Amino acid sequence: MVLTPVSWKTLFAAVSSPSAREIKVRVLLRHGHPLLVLPLRQRVAPAAALALYPAQTPLARLVKALWQMTLRWGFAPGSRLDAFYCDPADPFVEFLASLAGTSGLPPFALLAGNPLAPGRRFLVLIFDTAGRAVAVVKAGADAAGVALVEKEAAFLSKAAERTRQLACTGDGRVGADTNARTPAVCMGIPALRGQMAAGAVHAFATDFIPGTSPLPHQVGGIVPILNSWLDVERKVSPGQVPAWQRLVQACAGDQQFAALVRLLKDLAICPAVFHGDFAPWNIKISPVDGSWTVLDWERGEWVGLPAFDWFHYVLQPAALVRKETPPALARIAEGLLDSPAFAQYATDAGLRGVERQWLLAYLFYCRNVLCPAEGSPRLTALLELWAKQAMGS
Repeated sequence: MVLTPVSWKTLFAAVSSPSAREIKVRVLLRHGHPLLVLPLRQRVAPAAALALYPAQTPLARLVKALWQMTLRWGFAPGSRLDAFYCDPADPFVEFLASLAGTSGLPPFALLAGNPLAPGRRFLVLIFDTAGRAVAVVKAGADAAGVALVEKEAAFLSKAAERTRQLACTGDGRVGADTNARTPAVCMGIPALRGQMAAGAVHAFATDFIPGTSPLPHQVGGIVPILNSWLDVERKVSPGQVPAWQRLVQACAGDQQFAALVRLLKDLAICPAVFHGDFAPWNIKISPVDGSWTVLDWERGEWVGLPAFDWFHYVLQPAALVRKETPPALARIAEGLLDSPAFAQYATDAGLRGVERQWLLAYLFYCRNVLCPAEGSPRLTALLELWAKQAMGS
């Protein structure tokens, strides 16, 4: 059965009220589906409105630049005009207004989530009356989307408590030095600003994080963040980690994976904060101080498998964006494992000597748990290629 994706207009479903008014918008399309929604009558610079769209491929960056240029003149290639009705008394609209300090619907830009993914979520960038971006709201309007929004909000809510409890040593690792940098800075996790739930719509807000996604040559910036997520004071077996439990369940009956489990059964690892989709498009680098903030924590877990996020950051863009061949992906993986930064991390995490087998476990996780719609053939081929080297099969 093909499900009809929930529309962005569901967020603003106005009740029958004399105060409801029509808002005219321009909808920028991608593959025929709404990508960005921009109200026509608001004083927001195109570049600021498009800050929600983390274009990754050269073509996407070209289209984004073209939109920034043409929107100044009141049009955009690949767009259409539309409208929706908005009631200032609607709880979602009131939530947006409270973030901007306005009495009605504030200036905004809306990024529509993937219409083909289960649990579609929407991002709403909120501006104040001076046109400054002040907050980002993530909202869900169906059962699956709401569940993911609630899960992420719960993680961020706990993050404030956890980062007050943890302190970072001078090299960015979790420790007991209370005179070191503040945990919130070293961990790169945004603060939860507020939540709302009314009817079908559930949402939460964080501050707007200005900046750009990291480029390939900036990969070193992830090292202090991933080190800060590693709990070097604890040792656990993989079987004690929820992500590993999901992996074992998803790979039940796979003889190759069963052999890998036997090989790693006596491993004692340091658990790590686990993002679950740690990739450049989910990171912002501040133009002010160069700090990194990691976004989209809907898969976030406090007790996760070390190094999986590092593998994901390196291999996912190579497979999905650059579309590297499996042999090229294998060379990229080898380069990561041979790097001094990863070697030190592997030693601290309890992975020294089994790095290649651990990366194979990540590839099983990617194929059997994450099940990405894009890039699957490349990553599956890499798994088969890597298994021959890591397991001798």
